[in-house]
Formats: sequence, structure tokens, C-alpha cells
Amino acid sequence: MTLEEQAAALRPDEVVALLVENADLKRQVEWFKRQLFGRKAERHLRAPDAQQLSLAGLLPVGHDPADAPPAPTETVTAYQRRLRREPGAEGPDEGSLGFDSSVPMEVIKLPNPELAGLTEEEYAVIGEKITYRLAQRPRA
Repeated sequence: MTLEEQAAALRPDEVVALLVENADLKRQVEWFKRQLFGRKAERHLRAPDAQQLSLAGLLPVGHDPADAPPAPTETVTAYQRRLRREPGAEGPDEGSLGFDSSVPMEVIKLPNPELAGLTEEEYAVIGEKITYRLAQRPRA
């Protein structure tokens, strides 16, 4: 039986019920499209749905939230928080590696490529970064 034959066999009240169901399903699909593809703005107030019941008549009359007892409270113990280190501030172990003078130390100065070809009078040194690294050389 084709759809045309099924539609011809329907009574008028069945047709009305199908039209109402179709309109409801279209409304649901549009709502889902807005949720997926629409703007997400919580400030936007929606118009009240005519099919949604109101809670205004369900609340007891004369109930004032100010008359209710206050919510129970809980005392929280205090604690001490460690201070954050400032960026660039060296801690006690970062200043040196802790070796004695018998350990050989090699100083490698890296030139700044932006200063290539300039004399010391043409620029001013505003800072210096010192990094200590421990390296192991293979035995000869």
C-alpha cells in the first residue's frame, strides 16, 4: 500500500491528529537546530512555551524564604600558603652547583647575533643571563 492510498484511507480525526503531531515534531526539530547551530547567549530570554505548565499555582501561599532558619555553617581551619617565587629569582640551589674548586668549569659566552658588527658604544647592556649546566666528557 502506497502513502497516497494510506492517506486516502484515513478518517478526518486521524488526519488532524497526524497534523498536530507533525507540528509538534517540527517545533522540536527547530529547537534542536537552535541548540546545535544557534548563538549561545544565556542573556537571551525565550518566550514562554504555551504548552509548558506554570509553577505559580503549585507553590504554597505565604511561604517567605526570609522566615526560614539560616543554613548551617561550617568552620574551616586556617592554613599557611607558601609564597610564590618571583620570575627570575634564584632559589638557594640554583645559584651554584655545589661543587668544590677541583671541578673544572668552562665559561662559554654566546654572542648576540643582533649586535654583530656594532661597537660597545653603540649599545647598552641591560641584563645578563647565567646558566649552569653539568656535562660529562667521555674518557680519552
